[in-house]
Amino acid sequence: MKSTIQQIGTIFVLLFSFNLLPGQDVSLQLQIGGSEQVFKGIGACFGAEEYEVTNNMPFEINYEDNQVTVNQFGSVLVQFTVSVPLTTSPGIYYGSIIYEIYQIGGSFCFADTLDVEIEVIPALVPVPDFSASPSAIIEGGIVQFTNLTQNTVIEWLWEFGDGDTSTLENPSHTYAAPGTYSVSLTAVGLPGSATETKTDFIQVFESGTPGISLWSFEVNGSHLSSPAIGTDGTIYFGTRGVDDDGFLYALYPDGNEKFKFNTSDITFAPAIGKSGTIYVAAGNIERLYALNADGTLKWFYQEISDGNISSNLAIGLDESIYFGTNKGDFYSIDSLGNEKWHINLNILSFGPSSGVHSISIDTDGTIYLTATVGVQEYRVFALNQNGDIIWEWDNNCPYCPMDKLSISKSGVIYITGSKIFALNRNGTLFWAYPADANNPNLLSAPIIDEKGNIYIGSRFAGNSGKLYSLTANGELSWILDLSAYIPPIQKRLISSPVLGNNGDLYCYSEGGVAFGINHDEGTLLWNLPIVPPDFNPNGYSFGSSDGN
Repeated sequence: MKSTIQQIGTIFVLLFSFNLLPGQDVSLQLQIGGSEQVFKGIGACFGAEEYEVTNNMPFEINYEDNQVTVNQFGSVLVQFTVSVPLTTSPGIYYGSIIYEIYQIGGSFCFADTLDVEIEVIPALVPVPDFSASPSAIIEGGIVQFTNLTQNTVIEWLWEFGDGDTSTLENPSHTYAAPGTYSVSLTAVGLPGSATETKTDFIQVFESGTPGISLWSFEVNGSHLSSPAIGTDGTIYFGTRGVDDDGFLYALYPDGNEKFKFNTSDITFAPAIGKSGTIYVAAGNIERLYALNADGTLKWFYQEISDGNISSNLAIGLDESIYFGTNKGDFYSIDSLGNEKWHINLNILSFGPSSGVHSISIDTDGTIYLTATVGVQEYRVFALNQNGDIIWEWDNNCPYCPMDKLSISKSGVIYITGSKIFALNRNGTLFWAYPADANNPNLLSAPIIDEKGNIYIGSRFAGNSGKLYSLTANGELSWILDLSAYIPPIQKRLISSPVLGNNGDLYCYSEGGVAFGINHDEGTLLWNLPIVPPDFNPNGYSFGSSDGN
């Protein structure tokens, strides 16, 4: 019986990680009862679609659905698992696997034989080990345990510290009551058993305890986009993966995956329209996607004249989508995926920092954006809904960045960068902080509360690790220095702060620490290290569950 080959993108990781020369033997050393997964390149066949396998192995071979794949260059890769039964005697065993590869339409392409040598050694006593995610939860939460035991195991016995046990290899467990729990894993092998106990390993807090990790979700690649939260609590964010195999992920509020959609590469936060449509930009392939709420493709737009998408997505009053490129083109796309208009802002291109950066839409439909127009020359533009430029504002300071932009309910436009600038709706300067110097540290997006107070995170040397609060008139309310809580790898406060329903302020540092802050007094309420102190993250972003 023929099986279908799975087509995939170029797998440079496999090409550099494994010896893929065809015709070479596979040599393994396995304990009795052990298993090992094997990757191998067996040749090239452009248009390969089907394969057949003839197995002449003395042991069990576990084939997976994606056993044979072919990359876009036609290189055929095989994947299988060799398992040594518990009844096997030590010794050296030989076998072979024959792969017959067929092209589209069923025509034969080539056959290749893998000769396999397996040295079977006696099983060793297990060395038990395990991990848990998360290790701190709210009562009623679930902890996923992962077995990390070395050597052959035939039985597992978990003791969770609350009287419950499990014999699964990778169990999950619900902790119903607050407390601190020790966890034990006993691994039974052929020669004997061993036990690993981790004392006070799981912390369970009462419901409502702040600063506790509720769950985590792991992805491949870099998580570069900030999350967007739907009205139903669904969490959307994008990743950049190996060879541009990034995804838009949708998670339920409990952290379980709802769907994922391959978008090649996502750097900017998704945007959610009033219709529930999810809009996401794949900047490197110059494509705008619109997805239905179930993750199916609604439409995509790819008639971008030049450059990569370099800005966030903004949604207008009629659900028109706006974005800019690093070449200075600015687009308006309607909710059906049709271009309404696009203009060029006459921006000179000088590398990846050029072009349109940040976009916000006013309540009257006016579009405001920041852009780099030359060699480190920054402007703010105001456009009407037809794409006509109403005004542009220059801070008259070359090499003084103006990056992120937000609009208050009263119509004041706030821009962060070398200073915090406040502009009136007519494009005149309201105020600037600091008034007498440039401070190239204030680059997070400004967040505005109901009273018009502004909150900004700092970046780069000098003021790194600080959070600022200003009044609506540009007066400093407080500065909170959080650098003492951030690991020394990166002492920068990188995320834009968010406001919770209770009025508390939250932010996240590049060093992997989340903070809860009293927004009136600027005092630290709690801090939570999310990643190990020696971890150097590739992406840093933050969002809230109340739409901020």
